[in-house]
Amino acid sequence: MKTVNLVAAVLWACMLVVAGCGSDHRESGSSPQLRASTGCIGCHSGTTSHVTGNSVVTEWMASAHSTAAGGAGCDDCHHVDGHPFNGSIPPLPTDLVCVQCHTNTVTMATQNVHFANNSASYLGLPLSRLSQAIVNPATGDRSASACNGCHNPHDPTSLLPVNRQWAASGHGDTTDAPFNEEPFMKVSGGVCSRCHTATGFRWYMTAGAQRVITTATLGAYSSAKEAVACWACHSNYSWRRISSDPAVTNFQTYSTPYVRFDGITKRIPGTNFPTADIGDSKVCVPCHAGRTGARVGAAVSATRTSAPFDPHYFPAAATMYGKIGFINFSTPGALAGAYGKSLITNNDISGGVTSTHRKLGTLDIVTDSRFSVTNPAPANLQSNGPCVTCHMTAGHTLTFDDPAFTQNSYDQICINCHTEENGITINAANFRTAFLDENRDEMFAALALAVRFLENNFGITINLTDNEALETPTEVSFVQYPIADPNNPVSLSNTTNWSAYVTTGRGAALSDAQVYKLKGAMFNIILAYKEPASYVHARTITRRLLYDSIDFLDDMSMDQSVSASAVAQSLIADAATSQVSVFGRFQKGPSAFTGPIESSPLTPGTTAPMTYVNGFNRTTGAWSVPERP
Repeated sequence: MKTVNLVAAVLWACMLVVAGCGSDHRESGSSPQLRASTGCIGCHSGTTSHVTGNSVVTEWMASAHSTAAGGAGCDDCHHVDGHPFNGSIPPLPTDLVCVQCHTNTVTMATQNVHFANNSASYLGLPLSRLSQAIVNPATGDRSASACNGCHNPHDPTSLLPVNRQWAASGHGDTTDAPFNEEPFMKVSGGVCSRCHTATGFRWYMTAGAQRVITTATLGAYSSAKEAVACWACHSNYSWRRISSDPAVTNFQTYSTPYVRFDGITKRIPGTNFPTADIGDSKVCVPCHAGRTGARVGAAVSATRTSAPFDPHYFPAAATMYGKIGFINFSTPGALAGAYGKSLITNNDISGGVTSTHRKLGTLDIVTDSRFSVTNPAPANLQSNGPCVTCHMTAGHTLTFDDPAFTQNSYDQICINCHTEENGITINAANFRTAFLDENRDEMFAALALAVRFLENNFGITINLTDNEALETPTEVSFVQYPIADPNNPVSLSNTTNWSAYVTTGRGAALSDAQVYKLKGAMFNIILAYKEPASYVHARTITRRLLYDSIDFLDDMSMDQSVSASAVAQSLIADAATSQVSVFGRFQKGPSAFTGPIESSPLTPGTTAPMTYVNGFNRTTGAWSVPERP
């Protein structure tokens, strides 16, 4: 009897509390939405968000939904419909609830900004179409709400800083070509959507297959565009990435989309480390590892009628792990020897090229020569892989163009190795100008030298849309040179008739082998333009790819003549060439540096670009013999 009375008392107390919801028993001085939510708060004060782990009441009361005029109370979003009296459970709100208020008729005019058809700012399908687009047939899993994929509904303002970072990044710039050029949701059967839309990427990485997205699937939204929004990489706004979400059981094997060459796996990190864990950087690899078919150096065709030059855009992971670039300037048999090892990473071949950058974010960094028992690798360098370790230190800004990003990256990561260079003390304030920009300029000087030989000896040049293709590398292309009409350059393409191609400098027809290497050199050049940070991601391999390309282009012979050719070009005045100052900077003194590179300046008579194309000893500063980097 006492138990019955106790239960009745509890139920009566709850009913008294809930009675405040929608009644006249409201606290004065509070917002209407807060007073209307009193009953809900009484029962749900201990409820925590399954995403953030915080109290939903605390989050909501701190938000504009609670405090602002015209905000939203519990019933406005959950439509309790008499709950708990009739026993029904309010459904979780969907996008259809959000757009009741967030329309173009009120101050927060977000509906068209986020969801308008045929808009570059289109960020997700409406729920009815979303379910058709990304449902996993094996698990039935789907994203319930595009709005909640980026915004914490109980406190929408809490995520605004990171949302704004994302919107300013390369993943969220909806005015940029990757998201604005065409409706990637359906182009080429949806193939482009794998990397150019959040929906396509999530489908591919969680369902295990490329989604063929058709007009029938999208209906009225078949011409819509989509950026790489939060739900592409994250399960929710707790920032759990899909690569580490136990609910995502079909996460794709991270790899390049092509076979490098016989005996070398397409997997990243590589053959020697088939199970190496690069952590959440696995999310980054699929879209930054190049493209299939003719998009890779290994697929450059020896057939004279085919000329694949394009590695696609920003293949940073493929560059870092040595999975891209033309390496067949020497005989195939040489790939198993010193020449091959100089272009293949130690992740794939014993004795291959090592890299501290590839170890970042993995346990391999612990045993790197830069660290020891007395100077152990910091914990923040031991997980999440190199992409996340380096590019997420300041949130979703991602780029070193942001001063705050540079500061955070240097203070947390780069300072562990880079404190001095060329006799200059490096710090967060000058890291960009004294180190990164210097290395970038050296690489682009080498590219300019390669293009000069393309122009002089083969009648081909690069069409750049900006100073060095740093801002719009997607628009870089090869064109015939001299350009008869600068406003209408004739582009080279796969249809170019290479069968009758001759060198402009010598007038002689090229052999099959020479055409093959010419196309390979062109691939390496365009690769460096379209992966403009390769001087950081894989400096050694990139130097060697460009060196070999220039070595062939200057005289069609692999004779290690690059430094002499560079000096000779620097002595040729060409007033018509805007890059003449670059060629003038290729000077070679008796050594590269006066001592160890970290603490010593350049030797008088030597210029920085020469140290990019001519190898040197980092300890003594002496030039390498032979000179290849």
